[in-house]
Amino acid sequence: MRFIFIAILFAVAAGCNTLPPEEGGSYTYIGYNEQGDVIVAGTLVLDFGDHPDEDIESEIGGTWVLTPVGDADVPGPQTGTGDLVGYILAGGQVSIGLNPNWADNNVYLSGTFVDDRYEKLQGEWSYSSFLGLVASGDFVATRR
Repeated sequence: MRFIFIAILFAVAAGCNTLPPEEGGSYTYIGYNEQGDVIVAGTLVLDFGDHPDEDIESEIGGTWVLTPVGDADVPGPQTGTGDLVGYILAGGQVSIGLNPNWADNNVYLSGTFVDDRYEKLQGEWSYSSFLGLVASGDFVATRR
């Protein structure tokens, strides 16, 4: 009986993944404008890594491939391909920059994973320039 209880305890603990998966993953991305219309879709490939700062749970690196949907007006540099960098704070807040080497003209993703298995990331994208916030909308990224 004790063996069964321990086996169940380990099975439950294994299913409660609170850290990002080490292998990262590919996510289907959909971006919406302020009116809620789909304007961009594609793929984010996220790789998770350790970070020495205790306030940061994980570093994020990876790539993106995004295309406009229909005749949508897509603000900022969020179509084409590129590298991305970001982090997950200890509280679960995710921040990703789609144009990490640009001081201006950048698109940022800010959100949270909706579960502890890192299957779905949702939040807001924002396009900023030296003038400040230019445009924003919601996004959803779901693991493939």
